[in-house]
Amino acid sequence: MSRFFSLLPLTLVLAACGGESAPADPAANAQAKPDSVSAKPASQPKPSVAAMDPAKLKDPCIFTKEEVGKTFGITIATTEPEKMGQMSGCTYKGDKGSLRINFIAHDPGYFDMAVASMKKMKPGRKVDIAGDPDGAWMQFVSETGGYLNYNRQNVSIEILPMMDASESNAATQEKLLSMRRIP
Repeated sequence: MSRFFSLLPLTLVLAACGGESAPADPAANAQAKPDSVSAKPASQPKPSVAAMDPAKLKDPCIFTKEEVGKTFGITIATTEPEKMGQMSGCTYKGDKGSLRINFIAHDPGYFDMAVASMKKMKPGRKVDIAGDPDGAWMQFVSETGGYLNYNRQNVSIEILPMMDASESNAATQEKLLSMRRIP
């Protein structure tokens, strides 16, 4: 019984260390457990989409003032481009409201996961546009208005009208879908 108690501390130490005993030869120990510096990093997922040339988003005010004004029946006075990390955007300010467009660049290796996460996190009712080549969907947070979302390569595009006059979801969707797709 005394032999049992003399081996107990060694058993507890081995259990705390994962239950393995280290080989007596240091070279064998290095082969048995590589250190974190020499271990290979996990491979990145194969990209599901091609990366967009950043030059395409150099000026995020891609729509003209005239085309935004014509689509929404407003006069656009100014455009305000912005860049915030992986997101760029433009606000078209008019006499009866404004239109905001956002471009969100995602890592091509994680694109599908990023888009699914964004769609899940956004509030409101989401409606996929059947057969849309850009995976477009509408987001409705009330009975009026709505936002258009679609993807080009590794970039998600959001078009958000913020108008004084409220229109039905269907009317807003029709206007947004009539706009040319960019970039």
